[in-house]
Amino acid sequence: IIDDTEALSQLRSALFGEIKEGEASLACDKRGSRVLQGLIKEGESAAALGVFERIKPYLGHLVYDSFASHVIQALLN
Repeated sequence: IIDDTEALSQLRSALFGEIKEGEASLACDKRGSRVLQGLIKEGESAAALGVFERIKPYLGHLVYDSFASHVIQALLN
């Protein structure tokens, strides 16, 4: 467990960078959706907005996916 707030922030930024452009596919995966939900919940709002903008073209499909719908809910909260 990382106690350093700055280190956690850097880790989240790095993770968002690694998954960039693959969020829609990741959201449809059981484990991937949980990771995305956690990043969205704990990350900066600008990063969550970026995820939303990149998955927006796929929303019609994602809202009906059992895992991705939870990611959408996390983004809207």
